[in-house]
Formats: sequence, structure tokens, C-alpha cells
Amino acid sequence: MVEKFRVLTAGPNRSATREFHASLEKDGDLELTALVHSESEILEGVRSLEPDILLVDLGMSDADEALSTVKSAKAILPDLAVIVVSSVLETNITMKALAAGALEYVAKDSEKLHSTTPKEQLDSALRSAKTFVSKARGAERSRSTRTQRSHNEADSKPSVSIPKQLEGDFDLILIGISTGGPSALETIFSKLGDRDLPPILIVQHMGRLFTNQLAATLARKSGRTVQEAWRQSELKPNSIYVAPGGFHTEVRVRTPGEEHHRLRVVEDPPVNGFCPSVDVTWQSVARHFKGKVAAFIMTGMGDDGAVGLQHVRESGAVCVAQDEASSVVWGMPGAAVRAGTPHHVLSLDEIRAAFHKGLGRSK
Repeated sequence: MVEKFRVLTAGPNRSATREFHASLEKDGDLELTALVHSESEILEGVRSLEPDILLVDLGMSDADEALSTVKSAKAILPDLAVIVVSSVLETNITMKALAAGALEYVAKDSEKLHSTTPKEQLDSALRSAKTFVSKARGAERSRSTRTQRSHNEADSKPSVSIPKQLEGDFDLILIGISTGGPSALETIFSKLGDRDLPPILIVQHMGRLFTNQLAATLARKSGRTVQEAWRQSELKPNSIYVAPGGFHTEVRVRTPGEEHHRLRVVEDPPVNGFCPSVDVTWQSVARHFKGKVAAFIMTGMGDDGAVGLQHVRESGAVCVAQDEASSVVWGMPGAAVRAGTPHHVLSLDEIRAAFHKGLGRSK
């Protein structure tokens, strides 16, 4: 039997979302439940129709109200896959929606700023949503068949441990991430404190303008210097760099007289369907970076980063994959695990602990 996914769509009017509706109607996996036009209708639809996927246009109201709607919808149905549709002028609210629990976003007027069309972005977002919902359904079935613990059995939360390999000093930390990334990154970097850390280079699958907003969000949460990488950016200690959307970011060879490695940003075609691509960045690290590296492949669709992780491991990096249970979508880390590349498979909490208590900077 074909697995079906119930979709609730929210937009200011039918004409404004005609293109998206046409795409949804052609997808045989989707059951379109309703098209609603206000925040109250969205929440009523979530309660009464119990959709699997909510496609909501953030331009239908003021920013604060739209964000509140996303949070309220997730509170009603925690396993609801929320896809937000936004304008490139709404990057701030889009990032807040992703941090509040939205799974993916689609930039409806982004042809000049993205390497993919809105239709291609929607198709990718729907694939992520279907994977997310299928995983949630499997977890629910597992919970329903699990023997209930005795009422007098004490639940103890195990302490979070850090692998010994991640307790040393490093010269560079790499993160490759996609679906579910903004929320996971906020978890890692919030209240990071004044720990002495090496430069951190993040490749998050996102379009132009959105990665700049991601950098601003992480700067506020972490209290650190966080910037969108650009041509000739220096990889300095205690700084965090976000690869810009629509470009590939590479680490250059350090030339005589240079204190730090520099970045190279190029506008080349997508690799593995993504621009920026984790593989492109990490393969350049394997070729050119001299020093101790820790690489984290985290939640996301597809297999981008699996090849790059093999390359950095071969060059001496300590490699970590996020576990399936804490990943929104276990595509990228799952591909790496199936290839046998990571030294460790860790939960999001364990990865956060590594950044807050383990990883240090080589002097």
C-alpha cells in the first residue's frame, strides 16, 4: 500500500499559491485536506484535520503572528512537518520559523538568488517532510508496542559522555548539515561561553540571503563572532564561518607568510544537488588544510558530505555522525554510517557536550 501524507495549505489567496497547489495535486502520495487563509483557520485545521504536513505562506500576516502560528501548530501536533513559504525579503522571520520547529523553507521569488527554482525547492522540501513523517510514524508504532514500565520504576537520565578523541585540541572544526539544521545549530552554539575554540566552518544547505541571517542568529545565540564566509576570509580561532548560499566554499592552501588559512568562494554549479555542497568544502580541507580536524556530519536529506567525510578521515580527521534518533532526517549522517566512515555516532546532546566541554584549540 502506498503511504499517504495529508497536507494542509495556508496562503493569503488561491492565486498566490496556484503554482504550489499545482505541484501538490500532481503528487500521488499527497492528500490535500484544505486551503485556509488565516491563523485561526490554520490552527483549527491542524486540530480537526490532523495533517501530516503544513505548507504555510509567511507573507499572509505580520511576522510575529506567523511565527506564533508555527509554534502553536507544532504544540498541537509535535510530529507535524511544517514547510514555510517566504519571500527573500523575509529571511529574518524564516530563520525564526526554522528555529521554532519548521522543517524546511521555500523561497517563492528566489530564481535570481538560488541555484534551484521554487518548484525544485518545494519538491525537495516535500521529500524531507515525507521522510520526517514516516520516521515519526515508525517511532509511534514502536512506542505503542513497547511494554510499559512499572509505575514504581525510576526513570534516570544517563549522563552525557564525550568520546576521548573529542577531548583534545583541534585546529579546525567542520559541520555539514541540512534539514533540521538551524534548530540543531542553535542547540549546539547557544550559551557557548568563552571556551577557547578553533575556527568552525559550517556548510548548511540554504539559499543566498538566508545563510547571512543564519550567521546573525548564531552570533546572537552563541555570543561569538559568526560571519558568512566570503572570498579571502581568514579562518581565525574562536570564530564561526557559515558557507554562503548559492556558492561553494573551499579552503585554500596557506601560502608562506600567511598566519591563517583563507577561504575561496566560487559560483559553480550545484554538487549532489546542493550549492553550497559539503563534499566540495570538505574535499578542499583534505587537500589543503594542515592541522588536526574534527568533522561532524549532521541531520539532512541526501548523501552530501559522505564522500567528503571519507576524504577528511583519510587525511587524519576525527569523524562524527549524528545518530538517527536525534536527526530530523537521517540521510546525510546515515549515508556516512553505512559507508563505515565515522569514528563515532553521537546524539545531538552528545555533540553539544563535545562543543561545550570537550573540543579545545591547539596552541
